[in-house]
Amino acid sequence: MTNKITAMITCCLLAVSAFAQSYDLEWGEAKEAGNSNAAYIPIGFHNGFFYTVQFSKGDGMLIKVDANNNIVSQKELVTAEKKFETEFVFKQGDNIVFINSDYDGKTKVVTVSASQFTFEGKLVSVKPKTITTFKVEKNRENTDLQYFLSPDSSKLLIFHDHNMPNKENAKISFAVANTSDLKEMWNESYSIDYDDADYANLSAAVDNKGNILSLGVIRGGEGKRLEKYSSRMFSVDAATKKIVDRELKIDGKYISSAFIRFNPNGDLMITGFYNELTTKGKNEGIEGAFMC
Repeated sequence: MTNKITAMITCCLLAVSAFAQSYDLEWGEAKEAGNSNAAYIPIGFHNGFFYTVQFSKGDGMLIKVDANNNIVSQKELVTAEKKFETEFVFKQGDNIVFINSDYDGKTKVVTVSASQFTFEGKLVSVKPKTITTFKVEKNRENTDLQYFLSPDSSKLLIFHDHNMPNKENAKISFAVANTSDLKEMWNESYSIDYDDADYANLSAAVDNKGNILSLGVIRGGEGKRLEKYSSRMFSVDAATKKIVDRELKIDGKYISSAFIRFNPNGDLMITGFYNELTTKGKNEGIEGAFMC
């Protein structure tokens, strides 16, 4: 499963700095919306209006804003559930899609489902649509899921980093669905050749064809464990579902955090921060940034 070929990527190392620029901002009226305990998720523009969802005390509110930044309507979002909550939101055509997951401890299955609303705040279907499921062997494996859209928003990647015992191999699961009909395209789980205690996922991405790439870090330690430090790229072809493991390497550096994304042309972009490596381990704090 492990490809021993090192992927040497030329990266641009950047000094950490701030760039200041002046902007002219226009503010509209928002007298009735929001409170100190509310959370917001922006949806984006639709038919000339900007939409965002407000979450507060188990309630959801769809807020519509005009070109003058004035709130023109607020619509409560009502489902069959007691509380309105979501893990991920995106727009698809004339609907807004809300993604949630649920874990059944008896069957040990994680179910990912979607509820859809129109931009008028009307629930399309009372029963959520099941997108995919993840099977786990033990309850401890259940963790929060991560969601990523492809550049053209046609594919949804659902990533599950299983919480395995420290000395067992790390386990990761992927599912890709078409956003047009919310049907699963493919789903697969992989056991990777690194102890779960040493592995941490950094980011993941999916391209417009459903191929995925995930970036993780293998944490080492001081002394002899220093050689364990590495950043790994796990790529999966949608057609074969074969996983390939490569190293993302910047000589003398430790990639402490990174974000990956495919651009519309299918090229991969990676940005992140690095630490210096010493004979005793990595220096604490951020040394600089990179982009490739």
